[in-house]
Amino acid sequence: MEHNLQDVKAIRETRDPEEATKLLEDGWVINYMNHEPSRSRYVLIKL
Repeated sequence: MEHNLQDVKAIRETRDPEEATKLLEDGWVINYMNHEPSRSRYVLIKL
């Protein structure tokens, strides 16, 4: 899913799946996700 940069209010990167889940519950949107053994990476944006 693409978003206009002017619509993005905040960007957050985390490697913690629990934090990513909490951010999603708070209205953030996953912009990028990469899973590698013990190195998952989540980039979320707030619109």
